[in-house]
Amino acid sequence: MYRWVLLTHIWSVFGFLFAHGGSVFAALQLRKERRPEPARALLRLSEISVNASIPFLLLLTASGIALGFMGSWWGHRWVWASIAVFLLVSIVMGVLGGYRRVRGLDPATPEEFSRALDALHPNLLLAVGVAGLVILVWLMYFKPF
Repeated sequence: MYRWVLLTHIWSVFGFLFAHGGSVFAALQLRKERRPEPARALLRLSEISVNASIPFLLLLTASGIALGFMGSWWGHRWVWASIAVFLLVSIVMGVLGGYRRVRGLDPATPEEFSRALDALHPNLLLAVGVAGLVILVWLMYFKPF
């Protein structure tokens, strides 16, 4: 049974990354797009993508918790380090993301909209997400402590 839950955990990661990829693509395209209508379409793509990734994130979390119990991993520090990395990345994404705020804007001018887009940090978010994923894979594969 452990192997099936582990497989579910791994496939949930792939599902999350695949679903969330649309949001990453949209964020990177928003760096160049300043016209309100195309930018709003990219913001909508980002929203749909994030919403599609949530079930995978929930399955990933549930299977990770189950694996912690099934493998008696809770006494190992790497599990707690993994949880800390996951929470830190989630908090950084939530605080720096800001896409929800921009989606809700109805600016009077294209310049205001452009300024709101300039306040976003897609490269930083990408770096945090990739670094978090690399650290999590390292922790879970090598179980260093």
